[in-house]
Order: sequence, then structure tokens, then C-alpha cells
Amino acid sequence: MSTTKTIAIKQKQLALFSIESCLGNSLLDYDQLPRFLHGRFNKVLTPVQHAERSYRQVVLSDGEVFQIKPAEVELAGSSEDVIERRYIYPGTRESIVEEAIIDFAKNGEFSWDVGSPGYLYDGTSALKVLFTMYSLRKHLTERGKEYKFSELREALSVLLGSRYKRFVTGDIQVGNSMFRSAQKEYHYLSAVGALSTEEQMDSPVKANDVIEVTLSNEATQKIIAGDYRTYDSKLSLSMDSPVARYIYKTLSQKWLNTNTKGEAGMHYEIRQNETIMDAGYPLPEQVTKRKTIMLSAIDELCRKGVLQPLKDVHMVEKKRGRKIVEVKMLVFPTQEFVDQQISASIRKKKNTAAMKQF
Repeated sequence: MSTTKTIAIKQKQLALFSIESCLGNSLLDYDQLPRFLHGRFNKVLTPVQHAERSYRQVVLSDGEVFQIKPAEVELAGSSEDVIERRYIYPGTRESIVEEAIIDFAKNGEFSWDVGSPGYLYDGTSALKVLFTMYSLRKHLTERGKEYKFSELREALSVLLGSRYKRFVTGDIQVGNSMFRSAQKEYHYLSAVGALSTEEQMDSPVKANDVIEVTLSNEATQKIIAGDYRTYDSKLSLSMDSPVARYIYKTLSQKWLNTNTKGEAGMHYEIRQNETIMDAGYPLPEQVTKRKTIMLSAIDELCRKGVLQPLKDVHMVEKKRGRKIVEVKMLVFPTQEFVDQQISASIRKKKNTAAMKQF
């Protein structure tokens, strides 16, 4: 295939990705990876703490292991002239900022004449997303997420400096299992830079510079290949529970035959412990805390109009002796969520048909 045709295909995919009526795009599989660490534990390490433990591991319910390395970040110390080095793990804040950046990409191609967030793509390298810090903060504030500019800059630094590895069965010992090292480390973002607005005198952009984020190769390839599913990004970013956000994206990607007609696909089985672990949330030792985390996530999905209220009869406890080792929940969709999935399927079919011309 010629280079010209290849670039044309990629540009067409980007046009479909950023279609005006799109509510949001969840990258298939990519958004299901536990690349962020949630929960209330120390994510900021001193050099001494980092030397003792330079990464954290997340073991999924299927046995797959993820190793997450923190970003090295320089922070202001106790006085203005003191800079302290810290190692920060990507957490809920970083997952929200990354989701917002992917959301900006659906706005279409960036133009200085317009100044709104958007993407730039030359047909060969990774996709770039451009925006101002003000537009990022405003985007999140409108979705109930309040961050200072300093916190958002720090989040970008953490996303840039963090790394993660995937392991498959092989020769690294984790508990009673063996794992083989992944071939390479993956980035969250490939690069973060700033473009000066000095020479853009006629541009409506009022900031001194525009942030230019280069997405990871993984994310770029997913977008270019059309490996994404329509979901409501505004709804997702407004959720408080990271477990609820994970479940919502999972349902959007996998519950394709959902319905309220009593047909196959009328309900979906969610396993409590498995879901908490796969979301990148530490699994509490106490059974009551696990249940609290899960019911809080389900309750939020009900309040947000994704699921119908959960009934006790649809919760089944699996016990080993007297100990509860897992809880299975059957959840039922609202008509709003069914309509979302129908629209997503129609869009997917239209995108596939549009690409056949190539």
C-alpha cells in the first residue's frame, strides 16, 4: 500500500474518531488496563522510600501482572529556593487528566484560528493533542473535578514520567505463580511540550503557551485502527468512584447486546473482588470494606442513569467455610444505557462502511 493511501486511511479514521455528534471514545482494552493506582495509600515517595521499592505490582483476577513505576518529579520544598525530588505514582488524578486529553482529541483538528483543544497528526508519528491549561481546568471543573493549575501540571509530569510493564506466565516469581518479563516498558504519554503563542497574534488563544501532548504509541494505534467504542465521556469524568468509571467503561465496551426486553443480554454479571482488583484498586482485607467500595460504585452508576437499582436477590455470596471469598452481582441496564449502546453500534457500523472505500 502506498504511503499516500496509508496516510489517507489514517486521516479518515481520525475524522470518524472526532465526528461532531460523538459523546466520547473509550479505547478498546487500553482503558481496561490497571495503569493507575487508586485508593488511599501513599503515592508520593522520597528517594529513600523509592530506593527500597521502585515499583508496585497489580495482580489481576486472571493472574496477569502489571508493574507500575513512579515518575521522578521535582517539587518545591519548604522554602522557595529548595527543590525536592519525589517519586509519584499515577493515580486517580492522572487517570482523569489522561481521559480529558483523549476527550480533547475528539474535538477535531487543532487550529490557531479557533484556539479550541484538538489534535494534530502528520500521518506518520504519534497523535498530538493541543490545549491550554485553562481549557483543561475548565473541562474538568465542568465535570465536578476541581484541581489547581499546579496540580494539573504535576499530573502531566507524572503521566510523562511513569512507566508500566505487562507480564505473562514465565520466570518471575509472584506468590505461587511464575511470570516472564514483558518485552518493553510502556509510556502513558510520549512527550509533553509547550508552543508559544507570541507569533499567533490573531489567534483567540489568550494563554502564553499551548500545551502539546504526544500520546503513547499504544493509544495512537488504537485510535488510528478504529479500536474504540462510543461512551459518554462527560458522564464518566463526572463520576467520583474510580471503580464506577472502570465498570462503566467495561460495560460500554463489552455489554453489546444489552436490552430491557427480557432477552439474552438483559443482565450482566459483575464479580466484586475481581472488579475491584482489575480497576487497579487495592483489595481490602476486610470483607465489609470490599462490599462498601463495590456498592458505592454500583450506587453511583444507578444515580448516573447507567444501571437500575440493585436488588438483594441479585447478589450471591460465595463462601469458603464461613468466610465470604467473592460476591456476584447481576446488574440490569437503564433504557438510557441501552440507547447509548445502540447508538454506539450504529456508529461502529457506519465507520466500518466508510472505511471500506479504502
